[in-house]
Formats: sequence, structure tokens, C-alpha cells
Amino acid sequence: MANEHMNFNERLILAKIETTAGSDASPTPADNTAEYTEFAWQLAPTLRERNVITPYGPGARHQIGLTTATFSAQQDLLAGAITAADGSDDPNFVTMARYNGWSVQRNATDKTVTLFCEPRLGETASIYERMSNSAGTDYNQAKLLGAIGNWSLELTAGNELLLNSEGQAVADTSYYTSVSSALSGGSLSDDGILRAEDATFRLYNPTGTVMFGGGSLASPGENLDLISLTLDGNRDIAPMPGVTGSFGVKQYRVNQTGRITGTMRIWAGNLDEWNMYTYLLDANALYFGLDLTPPGAATTTVRLAFWLQPTGAVKTELDGFAVYDVPFAVLFPADGDGDPAAGVNPEQAWNDDTANIGLIDDTNITPPAGAPIFIQVHTA
Repeated sequence: MANEHMNFNERLILAKIETTAGSDASPTPADNTAEYTEFAWQLAPTLRERNVITPYGPGARHQIGLTTATFSAQQDLLAGAITAADGSDDPNFVTMARYNGWSVQRNATDKTVTLFCEPRLGETASIYERMSNSAGTDYNQAKLLGAIGNWSLELTAGNELLLNSEGQAVADTSYYTSVSSALSGGSLSDDGILRAEDATFRLYNPTGTVMFGGGSLASPGENLDLISLTLDGNRDIAPMPGVTGSFGVKQYRVNQTGRITGTMRIWAGNLDEWNMYTYLLDANALYFGLDLTPPGAATTTVRLAFWLQPTGAVKTELDGFAVYDVPFAVLFPADGDGDPAAGVNPEQAWNDDTANIGLIDDTNITPPAGAPIFIQVHTA
């Protein structure tokens, strides 16, 4: 066969935040640091059938109607040392987080990058998928514009912290092209992969005096061990069709959003030491904090933190031992000070009461109104 075939295993995924939604941001390897572990896309055209009446019976004709593009993506989160204010050393997941509803604040003085989840945030990205031919001389390029998605996070003991995205994008008339050039660019790094190893996990009721699991606020008891965590942004992305243009939907917006929800699995300890049902029945607002140190970056700490309220507590079995599956809803701050409930001190979550829960020193961050969750990367 004379034709070259495309090599699915030799691909390059590029993404860049757009200044104007749906306008090509032209991402290049030079300004793209994302490393995707999974990426897939497809076009979904609507065929309009025209059954024309003719003397010879129905004459079927088809036209392409409204066309959408859908994609799914996954990254394992990497984080290295933070030193620059211009974002040149942003963690690899910042771009993907932004087109899934997260905003970013940087502080070079305190060496932090902080991401806040803003469920209605409508930033979009241009995403390119480049795929090399079998000879390595040319590549095909898929161009998805105005990409916007719903995110989820997942972490399981021993595995990487994963950021997932399910989204929609604009495919214009030049969405798929062939380029007469060898595929180049991209990177592969094992430094700073966030794994559930040597992590510090905190779950406590700030209004109470006893920490779940016993011990001080800075040192959870051994009977409170996190096995896994999932979070879902619950963003509903809606197409905004119009009669102008020549190739389907031109823009997508965040239509509506529910509460961010999640589930954590925890080994069950003695009820006298930690009783999940008590806090469920009392409808307590709880603080969740998980600190990870990336391998090879001993001075860098990554914190995942938010307020939550349990919505259930199911005791089940894992390898012969009892575990709690705890579904929960993430609390949205009720007002400008970030306080999700009466009596809960927001300063502990946002600005770090270092005497109690803090490994991170940064106090120069301003949570956006209605931002209930953050990831912060801090270099000492």
C-alpha cells in the first residue's frame, strides 16, 4: 500500500486559553507544558434528510445540520518549584483546570500558585491534537476551538492525583488538516507527579474541640486513614447555536451548575474514636485538607482543601475490614469572607492557621466570591 498510516501512539496534545471564546489561540509546543495521559475527541454532525418528491419516487438528499465536537481528557498532576510571577513555571495542570472552571492566582513573593474552582467561570481553550504518520514525515492536526468542560478529580492510595475533563468544543471548516512536517515538541517528565504517598490528611470540625481521630489539629490520629477520593464539578455545558456561520455550533457556555459533590472512602475505626454518623446527623461543616509533597521537590507542598458536608455514611467491607463510603457536597461560601457556615473560621482554610493546620505559608490570596475549593502549590 502506498498510503502512509497515522500512528495513534505518536501524538502531541497542545492547549492554550483563548482571549476570545472560539477564536484560535494557536497553541505551540513552546507555550504549552501540559502532559495528557488520555485524550479523545469526535465530531457529532446532525444529518438533515430531504425527501424530495419526484416522478420516480422519493429522492433522498442529506445535508449536515448542527455539528458539535466532544472530547475527553485526563492528566496526572505534576507540580515543581514555584518561583515566577508570570506563570512560566505554572504546574502542568493549570491550563486544563482553567477551561474546566478554575481561576488562578500567582504570588511570586510567597512562591505560590493557587487555583480556585469557580463553577460558572467560562474560560475556553484552543486544543490541537497532532498525530504522526508511520514514516514520521508528516502529521495530521485536529483543531478544536472554544473548548470548555466539566472536571473531576480522583485519588486512590498509591496512585497519581488525576484531573479528568469531559467537554465540548467548536469544530470549524478547517478542523482537520494535514501538515507536511515531522511531528516535534512536547515533553515527558516524571518530576513532581502528585501521588498519594507521604500525604498529610486532615478532616475535622473547626467548631468543635476534638479532632476526628484524636490528636492535635496538626496531627490526625492513625484511625483516620483516607483510601480514596473523588470530586465532580457538576458543570453543565450548553451549546449556543446561531444561524450565522457555516459549520455548526460556534460557542458553548456554562448553562447551570449543581453543587460540587464527591465521595471519600475511609478505614472505619472505633466509634468512640471517630463516629461518622454523629457528624452526619449533626449536619456539621467539615474541613478537608490533603497535603502532598511531589517526589524530587522536598520544599514544595501541594494542598487540596475545601469545606464539605456529609450527605451519607455507608459502612461496607474492603479486604475483610470495615470502611466508610462517605458521599458529600462541597460547601459554597455564603458571603465575601468565605465562611460556609456559622461558627466556621474561613481563615483556617484560605489563609492557613499555621499553628493548627498549615504547612503552607501564603496569606496573600483572595478567594473569589463563591469559590468553594482550591489547590495551592507552595515552595518554601
